[in-house]
Amino acid sequence: MLYKQFATLALVMITTLIFAQSPWVENKGSFYTALTGTSITYTDIFNSDGEGAQNAFETSDGTISFYGNYSLTDRTAVVVDLPYKIVSIDSISLSALGDLKFQVKHELLKGFPLTAFASYTAPTATREGALRTGFKQHAVDGGLSAGFSRGSTFGYFGGGYRYRSEIPNQIVIDTEIGTQIEFGERSLYLIFHIDGALNLDDAEDPDADGSVLYHNNGSFLSPGIKLGLNIADNWWINFGTYGAITATNQGAAPSLSLGVAYKYSK
Repeated sequence: MLYKQFATLALVMITTLIFAQSPWVENKGSFYTALTGTSITYTDIFNSDGEGAQNAFETSDGTISFYGNYSLTDRTAVVVDLPYKIVSIDSISLSALGDLKFQVKHELLKGFPLTAFASYTAPTATREGALRTGFKQHAVDGGLSAGFSRGSTFGYFGGGYRYRSEIPNQIVIDTEIGTQIEFGERSLYLIFHIDGALNLDDAEDPDADGSVLYHNNGSFLSPGIKLGLNIADNWWINFGTYGAITATNQGAAPSLSLGVAYKYSK
């Protein structure tokens, strides 16, 4: 089946959702860490025209990602995302680090959720022709994120510019709305999320050889659902499933993520 109207985007969780641009910064000394696994297998793709198509081979893309967020001050936090990738095209596979990403975000007005963010992605991935664990590019992101909260409901919108050293630069957007549900001493977060990346020009990718795995000219607009369940004290279980409204040079297949997280607030 081709997911022409609403398909799960293979790379969304791996490349963007882990860096959701929340405008809130916790108190100094607070931190959040998560270990998340994502696995996707697909033959259906979004081609360079954004149309559904079927590839001649099967692609599998798995990620184990470590994420950490630490508040240096009451208004400034640092974030790191380190992914380890296991990818395969038919019977040929590759296991290696993905692209390591660092981020700093700063709350511009104390007590008001308006935050500036800047990040750097290091080219630590491996690319062997069509087998790739990342874009292997120096990249710099910068932008703003603004949010709101009212009772148990919250949301935000973020947008910015992404410079990449040798492939198309992008406009990026990130928005979500969610609610907190209390039951007893536990909490459940239910969140609707949208990520997007729009290329500002085009680029050839002669080594892709028909694959869309970290394609140089990929773009997307993708909604998703996230759940966060407090299971004990500061421990959380996170679940996510994601879809694509439109995309180019991306895989289309069912995608699920599952992770465990620890949150400490001062």
